[in-house]
Amino acid sequence: MSARVLIAASLLAALVILVFLFRSLLAAGLPVLTAVFAVGSTLGVITVVSHFVDIASYTSPLMMLVGFGVGVDYGIYLFEQIQHAMHDPKVTFAQAFERAMRERGSAAVFTAITMAVAVGTWTLSALKYQADMGLLLSFMFLVNMLGAICLLPALGTFFFGRRPALHDAALDHASKPSSV
Repeated sequence: MSARVLIAASLLAALVILVFLFRSLLAAGLPVLTAVFAVGSTLGVITVVSHFVDIASYTSPLMMLVGFGVGVDYGIYLFEQIQHAMHDPKVTFAQAFERAMRERGSAAVFTAITMAVAVGTWTLSALKYQADMGLLLSFMFLVNMLGAICLLPALGTFFFGRRPALHDAALDHASKPSSV
């Protein structure tokens, strides 16, 4: 089975599971989109770096799969808490994200840094494959963390940021006496 088929199957499986978890295709798409962006960004950097440093080409597909899974995981850490906070119609997306960062953000950041440092020690290995994977995955963990704490709120604000204004308008309309 080719790497592209495995990656596409992983994307689809993650999306299906997240739709079930979040009960919304849009909400499920945000952690997936941030992970895809982080993996794509990392691959871009790796492509540039590979012109100066010898990196084994067979490490990229595995790095993409692991990086995608970790990126979705970091997104779930935060977005599940955001979704829970947004059950209150008075809470804006920005407030929900702030609450999520206070309650779970440090866990995502700490996990990413811990994993990056631990896997980064693989760069000391005499095995080229293991050393390359240590470098690539360490970078990937940090980029995924940045995606979860920077890109996820930006996308969430874009897609969900107007919700309270619509809610306030509906409340204003409901509280005005009818002219009938």
